[in-house]
Amino acid sequence: MSSTASPFTGCGREAGVKVWRVKDFNLVEEKDVGSFYSGDCYLILDTFKTESGLRHHVHFWLGKDTTADESGSVAIFAAQLDDSLGGGPVQFRQVQGSESPEFQRLFPRQRYLAGGYASGFRDAGAGRGEGPVRLYQVKSPNKNCVQMFEVPLKLSSLNHGDCFLLEDVGARLLWVWRGRGSNIREKARALEAAAVFKEGTSMKTYTLDDVPDDDKYTGGDVAPFFSRLGCATVPSPSEVKDAEPDAPAATTAATATTAAVAKLYKVSGGGKSFEPVSADDAAPSHSQLAPGGQFVLNAGGCIWVWTGPDCDKAEPPLKVGGQFAAAQGLPVSSLVKAVKARFEPGVFTAHFPDWQADDAGGRARADSYGTVYGGPGKGTDEQPYNVDEAVAAMVAAAAAAADGGEGGAKANGLEAAFNNLTSSKFQVWAQIGNSSLELPRQEVGQFCDGASYVVLHTYSTSKDPTDLRYAVYCWQGRHCGNLEQGRAALKAADLHKATYAGKSTLVRVEQNLEPGHFIRLFKGGMLVRKGPRPSNMAPGRSPPGVHLYQVKGEAAAAAHAVEVDAVAASLSSSDCFVLERAAAVGAQAQEPVMLWLGRGSSAAEQEAAVAVAAALSVGGAAVERVEEGKEPAAFWEALGGKADYAKESTRGGGGGAPKLFHLRDCAGRGLKVEMYSSFSQDTLCNDDVMLLDVGTEMFVWYGSSCKPMERPRARDVAARYLAATGRTGKAITVEVESGQEPPFFTCNFVGWDSAAVTSIPDVYADKVRAMSLGAAADNGAAATSSK
Repeated sequence: MSSTASPFTGCGREAGVKVWRVKDFNLVEEKDVGSFYSGDCYLILDTFKTESGLRHHVHFWLGKDTTADESGSVAIFAAQLDDSLGGGPVQFRQVQGSESPEFQRLFPRQRYLAGGYASGFRDAGAGRGEGPVRLYQVKSPNKNCVQMFEVPLKLSSLNHGDCFLLEDVGARLLWVWRGRGSNIREKARALEAAAVFKEGTSMKTYTLDDVPDDDKYTGGDVAPFFSRLGCATVPSPSEVKDAEPDAPAATTAATATTAAVAKLYKVSGGGKSFEPVSADDAAPSHSQLAPGGQFVLNAGGCIWVWTGPDCDKAEPPLKVGGQFAAAQGLPVSSLVKAVKARFEPGVFTAHFPDWQADDAGGRARADSYGTVYGGPGKGTDEQPYNVDEAVAAMVAAAAAAADGGEGGAKANGLEAAFNNLTSSKFQVWAQIGNSSLELPRQEVGQFCDGASYVVLHTYSTSKDPTDLRYAVYCWQGRHCGNLEQGRAALKAADLHKATYAGKSTLVRVEQNLEPGHFIRLFKGGMLVRKGPRPSNMAPGRSPPGVHLYQVKGEAAAAAHAVEVDAVAASLSSSDCFVLERAAAVGAQAQEPVMLWLGRGSSAAEQEAAVAVAAALSVGGAAVERVEEGKEPAAFWEALGGKADYAKESTRGGGGGAPKLFHLRDCAGRGLKVEMYSSFSQDTLCNDDVMLLDVGTEMFVWYGSSCKPMERPRARDVAARYLAATGRTGKAITVEVESGQEPPFFTCNFVGWDSAAVTSIPDVYADKVRAMSLGAAADNGAAATSSK
């Protein structure tokens, strides 16, 4: 590195990612971001925005074939970059194949290539055509990241459990080989990676499927694929290795340190000697961190290296962390993080029970740019990463939701806001294919979940009739098509930006997640029907047949109803339902609309249900009140007969309004939690585990694609959360599998659609179809050009 020109000049002043690669002990800025050579070292600066301003993470990445000299030099560069940024960044030591979630977030698609500068960019398969031939093994450590590892170009590299990409640069050919033991997500990730390879090139792509051992590989593309792996003839499936199990969790650094009590060590001897400071059975103390020293904290699945403000001869902290791992017999891939005094993130300070908010010196937490750092709190780690912090975050979020005016206070505030309007009117358009249909007055407030709608609310808050404001809502049904979604979005945008520019607000609304100010527009008359909007729909009337509506709302004016399957199993004692038996237009008599009142429903919900039933009783139909347990025979006959439903109210018990918690990365190095006080069936994520707290019960819902090790973590979190809220022994825990949800779980979601569970889009199949269409288009263009 030149002493006159620093590569770090001006770095860190704008959000973004910069990557440098070590060459002859100097730094060279990389343009091919996301590609890493196993024989080299890299330095990465991640600059990102937070509420307190710009923050920084500094990563140094070590390839598995890098030398000790290169590793040492990049550690020094990381320390220099840290100093140039005022000492505020958290530093990370990343080892190839064991990168932390913070690193994987930066590079959603990571490509690991063999060789490096010192090896002259050697390529195992180079020499064919005008470019190299490479074989990549595809891994997906989480739902947001795909990794491609270059492996030797031979048959023995394949296995039945993974997906592989074979790239022939010279011939412009790419093969996607999908192991029969790989899951749908891995196959989809392989196709995504292939699409990235193909961008900006004329590369032709083939997809090959693994077959059972008693079958044979067939197809015109099979022989060229295997010939590039050195096979003279197409091999049998039995010649391919069995699926390789993932590395056991016990070999990871996270597991090696999580179970142990946090322990503090003082660094000496040039970063090679580590003297225990804290007792084996006691947590470390804040006072043990001497300002003039350097310390290592081994806790929480991570090796932390802390440098005091008065430390004159500090060793490069990431280098110290690597030496500590070697001295303690921990894996080479152990995660190392480095922090400086006064810039500690909350996940570090949490291991010191007596940690004080301000350090003894009372110095301001500001970097070289003058940005004052908050804390110690969450710091640069914005989300909690261990079970105790996750539970604390859940309790805090639940308490904040309870104090935020849920229920009656929120409804009263909304009512007051609408009472301040001096004028209010609205228009509604239904998007049907390429055309928009303005709804007649009798149909305003009635939606179909297979369509999209645009609602224009014109209102005023003053006595001046010319002082008008506008709110443009784009409502998307959960089963509407892409064409309708796009057309409705365009119409809403046109109203917002062109017709009422500067005077309007644009709001995108999803079905079952409607905000209160949207539902309130229809004064209790909002209905959501199943299916697309019929072309011959009579204004204000339901299509002939039996319809069952679930009613939600804390007040009559803020209520809405969603159609559910017209069967007894859809009922719930916690809610009110409206049963409509609609006759064809012109029928002489209309069946009464039945208002079913569940035992656990509140007085406000019953009032809201009356308003919904009144909106449905068009054409002179009467409204008949039906109490749970006193249903007439005609009620059960309309629903196809009696059946079990959720008969126990799930409310009460100290839990307040239902709350849904999303647990992310339970099996990784930590745990992130997000709480939803408003949620729908579509909020459930099949890749993760979710907790639903309804008061008397705590549901642990397992997504169909969640990892096996996430399950015990989720059970532990649920138990600790109930204990922290004082409900141990008062609330039961129920474990639920995706696709097997019982009625007493689904009743907590408005308009639960059992058909949606079996009709979840197959992302992998969609990608295959898209790739086939692209290949067909390429072939068609080639045929046209050859004529």
